[in-house]
Amino acid sequence: MSTDQVVLGNPVDPPSGTMRTTVLPTLSDILTVQSKVSIFHSYLRELREVHERIQSNANSTLLAPTNKAVMALPRKP
Repeated sequence: MSTDQVVLGNPVDPPSGTMRTTVLPTLSDILTVQSKVSIFHSYLRELREVHERIQSNANSTLLAPTNKAVMALPRKP
C-alpha cells in the first residue's frame, strides 16, 4: 500500500496503486475556527449528545447565533 497523499478537492483520480482519502471537517471543526460563534460552541460542548453529533460527520444543519446575539440574551441558553 502506498502512502501517497491526495490534495482535498483534487478532481483528478490518484495514480494507480494509491488510495484516495478524503477527510471532511466536522461541524465541531468548523465551529472551532469561527470565533464569532465561540460562546455558542462552548455551550454545545457541554451537552454530550449534541457534542457527539457535531463531532461526527452525520448530516446536520446548525444555525449558530453570534457571540453578540448570545450576550444580548437575558440568561444563558
